[in-house]
Formats: sequence, C-alpha cells, structure tokens
Amino acid sequence: MKKILVTGGNGQLARCIKDVAESLTNYEFIFANSSTLDITNKTLVTFFFY
Repeated sequence: MKKILVTGGNGQLARCIKDVAESLTNYEFIFANSSTLDITNKTLVTFFFY
C-alpha cells in the first residue's frame, strides 16, 4: 500500500481528496496540517513517517 502525505489537511483541496480517498483502497492518505506537522523542520518530517 502506498502512502500519500497531504499537507494543508484542513484546506479546500484536502477536503476534496478526503471525499475520493475512501474509494482509493490501494493508497493510505495521511492528512497533516500546521499543528500536526511543521514541514519546514526536516527532523520532524522524517520522524513523522517512522
């Protein structure tokens, strides 16, 4: 199963992706926003995936 990180997890595009994500069973979507992941911090991003 492939994992897809969607940043801006509360935004308009993320909401649209959430609508179709349920039908895409070969993928695991991970929705993150600024309070759950600071994408400017490489260490946190790396840790987020492990």
